[in-house]
Amino acid sequence: MIDPAAALMVAGATIVLGGGRQWRELRRRERDLRKAVALTRSLRTSLVGLAMIGTAFGWWFDVPALLIVSLMIRADGLLETSVVAAALEAELRRRSGRPPAELADPLVAVARARSCAPAPGQRW
Repeated sequence: MIDPAAALMVAGATIVLGGGRQWRELRRRERDLRKAVALTRSLRTSLVGLAMIGTAFGWWFDVPALLIVSLMIRADGLLETSVVAAALEAELRRRSGRPPAELADPLVAVARARSCAPAPGQRW
């Protein structure tokens, strides 16, 4: 049987590696908001994965302080990076002039293009 702490550790390591893949967007030379959003998202993913690994170590080695600190770091990292990412994405939407749904989900843009309803901010 698989130990839950070991499974959590493997899941955390997988998430950290997934966050590393998001660094491809950061290879851009220009400084723009898309690069800042990509940096924030990859930081959030890496923080969550590392906090999961810390939580697993605290659980596995029965260190309650490490478990609690890891959970607090995960909560704090999620809150801060989510707020920063939302602010950057709002600024990116404002500068690009596209409605929020089209930037967030391309499927919503396709559904809106097929319907007869106007996009947000447009009149009949």
